[in-house]
Parts: sequence; structure tokens; C-alpha cells
Amino acid sequence: MSPRFNAQKATESVAVLLKMGGGTLYHIHAMKLLYIAERRALQRWGRSITWDKFVSMDNGPVLSQTLNLINGSVPNSQIWDSSISDRADHQISLVNPEEFAPQALSRAEIKILEESWNEFGHIDRFKLCEMTHDFPEWQDPHGSSIPINFRSVLEDAHWTPEEITQIESEHAQIFASQQIF
Repeated sequence: MSPRFNAQKATESVAVLLKMGGGTLYHIHAMKLLYIAERRALQRWGRSITWDKFVSMDNGPVLSQTLNLINGSVPNSQIWDSSISDRADHQISLVNPEEFAPQALSRAEIKILEESWNEFGHIDRFKLCEMTHDFPEWQDPHGSSIPINFRSVLEDAHWTPEEITQIESEHAQIFASQQIF
């Protein structure tokens, strides 16, 4: 079991990317940049920023619950709605760019988002989709979606089976503690 999805961190992560993009991005561009940042966090630290579910979709890997937020299919998503505008012309924007300041993200998490932006933010959104098809964890879902296991992302970063088992155990412990509180 993975720890519970953190909508606050997902919202702030997208907002950080939007801020770096001048306040507005195509939603698919934001999603790919966030997936890359999440993948890097997992590979570097053995943990995710948002604890979102990774899934393969036709346009490459995405973060399932964040995609639901972007698509407006999460009822009562006050955290998202107060920060990110509704999708219009396939774009999302910061509601109040001058007032945005991340509260839940660590400096290290912001840095990894900045790294993703600096390396990939200038790349056309469709080219970025194609590039994510090269990630070994992505499988063509043929119009559906396929869950991506964190294990496959860690294996690609050359974590040993023992290290991966330890990380999975730590994730299960975090999940169990979240159930108590």
C-alpha cells in the first residue's frame, strides 16, 4: 500500500509549474512536467511528492488523481479550485499568481519541480508526451489505462530488490499510520 494522495501538495506542485510557466500552461504540459518531477523524486528519494497513482495512458504516463483534479472530476476540491482555474482551451492557470506561495512543499520538492521545468519546460507538449513513451514503466494501454507500480520506476533507477522491498515496507507503514490518524 502507498501512502494517501496529498491533494494540497498536488495543487501546490502544479501551481509551482504554472508560476514558472508564466501563470498558464496546457494541462497536458503541466501533467507531463509533474509526472517527470514525481518520477525523479521517487527514483532519488524512494518516495513521491504527492503520493498520486502513476498510470499509463495513451499520451504517456500520468498522475491519476491529479488528472482528475485537472479535468474537474473531483467534487468538493476546494484546495484545487481556490488555486487553479477551470480548464479552458486545454489550459489551466493560477487563480491569483501574485498571491501564490507554497505551504506544504519542502524546498527539496520545489527544487525537483524547478529541475523538471528547467530541463523540460521549453519542450512542446506533444513532443514531451512522445518522450514519456520512452520511460520503461509506460505501457501502451490502447485507449484505457494501466497502473504503474512504483517498483518498476525504482528498478529503472537501479535500486536493488532489497532496497525496493524496504521502501515498499516504509510506504506501507506510512499508509498504516495514516489510517490511524
